[in-house]
Amino acid sequence: MNKQGLIDIAIVLAILAIITAAAANLVFKKSDKSDKSDIFDKTLIIENFGRQLEAHIHEENISSDISFGFADDMPIKINGLMDFNGKTKDQIMNIRGYYLRNSISNKEILEDIIDFDQYTPNEYVFGKIADDKPWIGIRAATCNWTESTTKEKTEGDSEESVFIDNPLALVMIEMPYYTLSLPQTCDEKAYLVPTYLTYSKSMNTFTLRYNISEYQNVLAPENRNIGMYSLKSINARDLGYNWVYAYEAPKIVFYSDNGIDIHPYKFKDFIHVGSSCEVQGGCNNGSPYQPEVGFAFKKLPAKLRLKLWKDQPKSPSKSADVYYDIVFE
Repeated sequence: MNKQGLIDIAIVLAILAIITAAAANLVFKKSDKSDKSDIFDKTLIIENFGRQLEAHIHEENISSDISFGFADDMPIKINGLMDFNGKTKDQIMNIRGYYLRNSISNKEILEDIIDFDQYTPNEYVFGKIADDKPWIGIRAATCNWTESTTKEKTEGDSEESVFIDNPLALVMIEMPYYTLSLPQTCDEKAYLVPTYLTYSKSMNTFTLRYNISEYQNVLAPENRNIGMYSLKSINARDLGYNWVYAYEAPKIVFYSDNGIDIHPYKFKDFIHVGSSCEVQGGCNNGSPYQPEVGFAFKKLPAKLRLKLWKDQPKSPSKSADVYYDIVFE
């Protein structure tokens, strides 16, 4: 190896050392001391920072071409955020049922996906929601978690409403699990709400789109390439789609060596009362942390293609019960 090559390696190792030291001091916003499944493994996170940085260094020339969409795509409405504080589980599930029935104009094309008339919320996913409890607010969770007072952590629109109010978005993405450095004037661009959802009956495929570039633009420059994202599957689980496999993800790196790009994985998402909000008696929030569905981008735009099944497949090559594309622009 020539002298320049050794210098390059030294620079990369120095950068990794700096990021590792910074990662060791991060405060993760969703750890729940009463539930070990919610607590981040900092060793894993430090390793992931290194893996992601290496992806950016060594795969800069990945093609930016991504094609998506089908001729018969039927649009599905993206519903807005909502304040769930003080509401009962029945009230929230009634809201969810309304959005389920009214987010698509032609429900017949989804007749193989869901029986709208017979829909009842999945008890494993939603059964632990407690009546009249506070919910973690999306603004505090996204913009200023560590600086927020206990009261501020539950104010305003609820973080989980992004998912609960969009029941046909089977798999969505979770906020980055670390304390972000955002401008004081944090706005809704930081909330990671999807921009578009469609379903193609001919291809049996949902397509969900996010404007990740716009989201990253509101981050402090030092955080723009250190995003730790996670799939959120309460809607898939609610409708019976329990198993996932990432069959195509050329511009995405998964954190876990046992992740969904390796073999089919059973989602574990549910909502329960946790203590991470620091409110006496706890708050309703999503759980648990699942490293198997954690990922970062090598380059944007990117596309993640998933197979979803109701029952465990014998092989990842098995045809999916439904296909699901997530496009990150």
